[in-house]
Amino acid sequence: MTRRELQLLITAFCATVLFSDGTVVRGQPPVRKVALLVGINQYDKRGLAERPLQFAERDVTQTASVLKQQGFEVQVLTGRGSGVRRATLKGIHAGLERVLDGLNARDVVVVGLAGHGQQIALLDADGRPVKDDEGRVREDAFFCPVDTVQGDQSTMLSLTRLTSTLGRRGGVNLILVDACRDDPDPGRAVRSITGNELHGVLPARTAIVFSCAAGQQALETRDAGDGHGVFFYHVIAGLKGAAAKQNGDVTWGSLMEYIGDHTNRRAMEWFPVLAARAPGGRLQTPHELRNMTSDVNPVLARTGQSTGMTGRAAGEQRSGNMLQMALVWIPSGQFAMGSPDDEVGRFGDEETQVSVTLSSGFWMGRCEVTRGQWKTLMHDSPAPWEESSQTPDDFPATLIDWNAASRFCQRLTERERQAARLPQDWRYALPTEAQWEYACRAGTTTRFCSGTTAPDLEKGAWYGGFDGSGSAAEEPRVHRVGRLQKNAWGLYDMHGNAWEWCRDTFVERLPGDRNPMVEGPRGKRVHRGGSWGTVAQHCRSANRGRSLPDFREDDLGFRIVCEPTAMHAAKRKP
Repeated sequence: MTRRELQLLITAFCATVLFSDGTVVRGQPPVRKVALLVGINQYDKRGLAERPLQFAERDVTQTASVLKQQGFEVQVLTGRGSGVRRATLKGIHAGLERVLDGLNARDVVVVGLAGHGQQIALLDADGRPVKDDEGRVREDAFFCPVDTVQGDQSTMLSLTRLTSTLGRRGGVNLILVDACRDDPDPGRAVRSITGNELHGVLPARTAIVFSCAAGQQALETRDAGDGHGVFFYHVIAGLKGAAAKQNGDVTWGSLMEYIGDHTNRRAMEWFPVLAARAPGGRLQTPHELRNMTSDVNPVLARTGQSTGMTGRAAGEQRSGNMLQMALVWIPSGQFAMGSPDDEVGRFGDEETQVSVTLSSGFWMGRCEVTRGQWKTLMHDSPAPWEESSQTPDDFPATLIDWNAASRFCQRLTERERQAARLPQDWRYALPTEAQWEYACRAGTTTRFCSGTTAPDLEKGAWYGGFDGSGSAAEEPRVHRVGRLQKNAWGLYDMHGNAWEWCRDTFVERLPGDRNPMVEGPRGKRVHRGGSWGTVAQHCRSANRGRSLPDFREDDLGFRIVCEPTAMHAAKRKP
């Protein structure tokens, strides 16, 4: 046997198929990943030429760059392209032919379209409207190539025919359509796309996602990175890793989850005037149709970074949840919880020191939970009964009682497990008293994590009216998170700004020993850290506040931890 023959034999034997769940099948050719991306800013013909877009071409070129890094074979067509790279109808059909050539059923096909779309009646060969069995005029959704004549379906790309072609010749087919779906004049013969005709007719192993729901606009803005459509901005961010699952893979499912969680929220932030008129707070909500079994969930990107839950060193950061919340790794360890007898401002026996061992490391929010994060997860204002909507989203979520803060943690756990970003043996929760003080101290034994005196405290705390300049503010109030000095483990605002709920029921003596936590059905709950309205004494690392679980105040919020569920399986009753 020659060397060449041996090499071919080894290649054939080792050929594999890698499915989305990691299954490897020998004796099959490797999965190909191909993409056709079309973006058009400026159209040629009257009707569309007067409605230029700004960032459609940038959207697809940057998406192409990310996909190429992930091993995709990519064809990019734009309105300003030339020759076979120009996004004419003929050019798009030719590009699709190149992409589909030689594919098999296991291969992954991504088609991305950014530009204008239209919804018009289907016409037969004689130019008459096509009707269904009940006499209703049939319509189709079309994407508009750069040479589209408005209202002329022969110059447009039919989405129904596109999906049908992919069903016959593609593999696992994934279509992204970024075009408006609003209908300002329903009486016109030409309308923006609705896509209703695609319901129930998608080929198997095919999914299509529109950048917005029917009746909405696909928005674009310079505020999105260096200028993007809101939809493709999140597609790109998701492919780069923001939509990664626990193992670091970005699948179609995790990308759709990420896009669904973030697109509308950011659109509402970037377009406040439109947001004020958006019915039900829904300004741009992506809409997906799919005809795929649950086991078809192709991997689009491998970030190369596992989102495994265990950190390596104190202060290591991660941000893998749906809220893009920065978390800091707090290592396991032992410390003296409470204050020494001679500490200035000490509140007596309730702070008597005990030895505490935390047997497992955990993640803690780098900052207090913000208003924006609360609204994204809970879909309401932190305090809807207050006229507080003008407070920026990067301020702490205050006026939150202990019960509501606990529901926030439970919902975040459920959503992250559903998205496969959080293992079943980990959870989000309020920190225990021990976790909070251990993380706040970050290895220190002084009154504050920054030192002993009031000037030391002012380095990293809004408190008692301190405004950050060394003098008292005229009107003490809550401040944006993360603006002052962080502690040694990278946590901001552990002192001051807003009191922070803890998980424990308050008891007169600190619990010690291993992973202590006190839980009871009744009684006051602990909060820690002081606030913008308290004196330095209340901001000490060992200071303990307490309130009933339904108590709300404008200087009381919370931060979260992400911990192994087994860490506090055993609970001490008060």
